[in-house]
Amino acid sequence: MPPKAQFSRERILDAAFTLVRRDGWGGLSARSIAKELGASTGPIYAYLSSMTDIEEAVVERALALFISYITARQTGDAWIDSGIGYVRFAQEEQQLFRCINDEKHAPMQRRLSRKIWERLGQDLVEYPMFKGMEPGLVNGIRIARWILAHGLASLLNNGWFEVDSEGISINENKQVSIETLIRTFSQALCKGMTVETVSDESDR
Repeated sequence: MPPKAQFSRERILDAAFTLVRRDGWGGLSARSIAKELGASTGPIYAYLSSMTDIEEAVVERALALFISYITARQTGDAWIDSGIGYVRFAQEEQQLFRCINDEKHAPMQRRLSRKIWERLGQDLVEYPMFKGMEPGLVNGIRIARWILAHGLASLLNNGWFEVDSEGISINENKQVSIETLIRTFSQALCKGMTVETVSDESDR
């Protein structure tokens, strides 16, 4: 009878997640997981057939943490809070943000994120700014705001701007809070895209 594996699947995945969270995908291998656990590589493959399985599990865990950020209540405004959470995740979990958005893992992230998008949409069914709008327009506004939030998150994640407790340094004399930027983007998009739609309809 082969010796019993020392570690459970969950402990192996905990170790893998810790490594990626700290060092990115470059720090993840069967050898590095074994070292983190103080074991040989044997138990790793006893529970998980390949590194692809491990990577997918890490992405799932990263997305679970991401969801906790974008659904956290901070201002009381669900739509603004999701944008703030998106940016803060990129700031505070730099490696995880990069890992779920890299070329190899982005398709997996997109597939797993569909439920997140639908859940956030359900939270906005009664959102005052969207009342009376066609669902297609609301979805378009949400997508446009996501593009802007992702751009801001990526810039901050890559160190393009200095950020501290007071906000983002726009220049030597001015700082802007993340909340202010997200709120301004969101309101401007909603107003601009609504006006554009009304204008298009009046031209028909």
